[in-house]
Amino acid sequence: IARQLYHNIEPLFESSILTTHKSKFVQFCVFHLCGLEVSVMEKRSANPDDIANSCTLDRDFAAKLLEIVFDPYRATTTRQSGACYLASFISRANYVTPDTICEAVAALLRWAEAYLKSIETKFVHATDAREQSDFHSLFYTVCQAAFYIMCFRGKEAILFHQQLSQQQQEGD
Repeated sequence: IARQLYHNIEPLFESSILTTHKSKFVQFCVFHLCGLEVSVMEKRSANPDDIANSCTLDRDFAAKLLEIVFDPYRATTTRQSGACYLASFISRANYVTPDTICEAVAALLRWAEAYLKSIETKFVHATDAREQSDFHSLFYTVCQAAFYIMCFRGKEAILFHQQLSQQQQEGD
């Protein structure tokens, strides 16, 4: 039932909640729905691998938010809101798995790196700080989202990455 509700609410989130200025609580309905899927699976199965493999709403929601952030045809403010919601969601939803944390941070940082490579040198040296801030506002928001996630979930992400690297070395 959580999946069905999510698919009903997700378009409303995108069209209304995401673009509402200073929304404080409504977005947690979507966050809660993603967590309900995990709760239901925990009651059905004690195996953590079964739960992680079956619960995908959190990954779907994170992917949707990343899609919004990276969509060049959307308004910059909408893309910034997507980055802020992504950071909040991944940072605060304890059911988001370390692989999803790492994938989201990696995607944000890949975009930021590509952005830096794409700008011309003349734009880096704007005449005043306000012009610089306005011109690169999405870049700053994306970086802040990655930093925010790492502040809250960085230890988990680093541990996951270390374990994955170790498994890959042992497999070679």
